[in-house]
Amino acid sequence: MRSRSRPIAAVLPTSNQHGRLTVLGLPLPVLFWAAVGAVFIGVAYTLSPMTIWFGLAMAPLFSYAGRGLSDRERRWVLGTLAVALILRVLAIAGFFLLTDHTYKHDSFSVLIGDETTVKMHSFWLRNVWLEIPVSPLQFSKAFTDYGSKAYHHWLAFLQVLLGPMPYGVHLLNTGLFLAGAVMLHRMIRHAYGSLPALWGFSTLLFLPTLFVWSISALKESLFFFLTVMALVAAVKVVRIDAWSKRLLALAVSVGAVGAISSLRLGAFAMTVSTIAIGFVAWFITRRVWLLVACLLFALAAGGVVLNQSDIQDRIADQLRGVAQKHIGHVDTPGYYYKLLDQRFYHYNEVRPPVASMTTPEVLRFVVRAALSFVIVPLPWQVSSWPALAYLSEQVIWCILMGLATIGFPVGLRKDPLITGILVGYILAGSAVVALTSGNIGTMVRHRDMIVPYVAMLSALGAYSVLMRLVQRTRNDGAEDSVAT
Repeated sequence: MRSRSRPIAAVLPTSNQHGRLTVLGLPLPVLFWAAVGAVFIGVAYTLSPMTIWFGLAMAPLFSYAGRGLSDRERRWVLGTLAVALILRVLAIAGFFLLTDHTYKHDSFSVLIGDETTVKMHSFWLRNVWLEIPVSPLQFSKAFTDYGSKAYHHWLAFLQVLLGPMPYGVHLLNTGLFLAGAVMLHRMIRHAYGSLPALWGFSTLLFLPTLFVWSISALKESLFFFLTVMALVAAVKVVRIDAWSKRLLALAVSVGAVGAISSLRLGAFAMTVSTIAIGFVAWFITRRVWLLVACLLFALAAGGVVLNQSDIQDRIADQLRGVAQKHIGHVDTPGYYYKLLDQRFYHYNEVRPPVASMTTPEVLRFVVRAALSFVIVPLPWQVSSWPALAYLSEQVIWCILMGLATIGFPVGLRKDPLITGILVGYILAGSAVVALTSGNIGTMVRHRDMIVPYVAMLSALGAYSVLMRLVQRTRNDGAEDSVAT
């Protein structure tokens, strides 16, 4: 039998027709730089496996982000995405290089205080799973109910596969956030067009607080990624022709909703209600008579509710329970704001029970919660330099909310399903955050999870306003030319 092995002479340096030395048909400089790259990748993978996997994942993400776009639009979208990626990687690298790792007994530092709990709990869980000895106190803390246990288990599982990654988790969350932003951009582009989608995409990637959350070790990036995946898959269920793909999209949406529910309390109801509102908006706007009938039914149902005292009592009882959670947030460390009447915040005497709230007090609580969700923090509530720095973004947030209000009716005409989903998530998320919050920092953190959807709807509002101004300018110019 003839051997299939390559002759020794084939791997020795030879000269090609141009007189250059080659090995296995490749020029020596190419082989040299390939060897250097292989050594660099090997060393980098040894130091941080997540860095290599993150770099490999960016190639298909950029390919997906530019798929189906014109050359000019592709350059803008990929350029925006590249700048956002580079800035985040530089921020994480700077955070690592500027940290004095000898100052603390831990082997890492954190951007936000809660990251210490996330990193340590996931690391202790990893050690338990690998049967690495941990102290009784660490074992106890690893299985406490503080924070999201599902998120801690997710990070611990990755660290079992790739090893400890106290800084790799920042890259992981960066990749998840960028992937969610790309999926949301493509969904909005299909509904509203390229320019509004690009504006919303840019706002989402470069808004300062979202930038910080995207490079943190907290669960915000994973929560955002799974939420967008659930919403996009739900849309594809009705917009894909093939039944096999519809079933796959349905499975993805259900799986994402299930994963979301393990990350945050109330996330299941919020996501499901968002999808339901989107489909209802899509259904009732298909015919004018159907829309009118639904509005009349809603008015009639509202009248029945207002006339039924037992229904009103049940609603008021639910709101009183939510008010109790608000009081709990007010009592947490940091800066707080109040939504209830002052008699429920007495600290030098026994507080009256929340169950004693009257109906007017409940109504005032709801109105204050809705207003505070938009306008807090107010300038006179600023008591620190970080809060002062946030005031500029607070102005941006108010502008985005105003433009989103303008974009809502425009979006209903363009794509009722997508617009209903955006508005549904804004309403559902606002209700959960506004009524239960009392700590300014916590409220801002949770409100930022609604900002991406506000940004996309506000981009459509800004685009519609700009188009109206352009059209008015053209009409004025045409009238002037006719008059001349």
